Amino acid sequence: MILTKQEREKLVLDLYNQGKTIRAIAIEARMSFRDIGTILKKASKAIEKREGQTKARYSNNTASDTERSFSAQAYELFSQGKTPVQLAIELNLRELQVTKYYREYWKLKGLYKLNTVYEEIKDDIPYFLKLRRLSKAAGWSTEHVVNLLEIANNDLPALENRYEKLKTDLSSLENRKLYSKMTLQSLGSQIMTSSQMLSSCRISCQEEQRKMVNLHREEIRLKKLVRVQK
Repeated sequence: MILTKQEREKLVLDLYNQGKTIRAIAIEARMSFRDIGTILKKASKAIEKREGQTKARYSNNTASDTERSFSAQAYELFSQGKTPVQLAIELNLRELQVTKYYREYWKLKGLYKLNTVYEEIKDDIPYFLKLRRLSKAAGWSTEHVVNLLEIANNDLPALENRYEKLKTDLSSLENRKLYSKMTLQSLGSQIMTSSQMLSSCRISCQEEQRKMVNLHREEIRLKKLVRVQK
């Protein structure tokens, strides 16, 4: 009976799995050592390939389980109010992973609009927050801000030039104010010095006036004395 190639390979493998030696297999299957070796080598490669595929599937499943584990922990921490930075530190994750989990958490929470806004403005968020805080401090509504931006959008360069000019004018006024203050202080010092000099002159005049009164009295006394002697 003539066996097909597949039947011969199966016979060799069955005999090999039964623990028979290559010599015994060669005698029973009526094959050369080289052909038996080729069949066994082919079967060994097929087994290694299957084992590799199994390991790869196990590795992928493990990685997938790890990913699911990280995502579950991330969602739990975000629900507790943790920040992305705290999450990155606690789970030892990189920025891209944290951002991915954070955006997934947004979607799970139903924050679709927030995610849409983020997709549109991304790194410009700080500027929008600053605009929001400034408008809130000024008591402006969102409609006021929108109207102001629409007005400014048509003539923004002119407004910026006027703003810079006003800043320059204000600086000039501040300098003039400082100069006037210094001049006023100088005039005050001069007035004080003049006042002191005037006071000194007044005292001197009063002293001279007293001397003149005394001299006049002495003159009268001497005249009386002269008349008496005559």
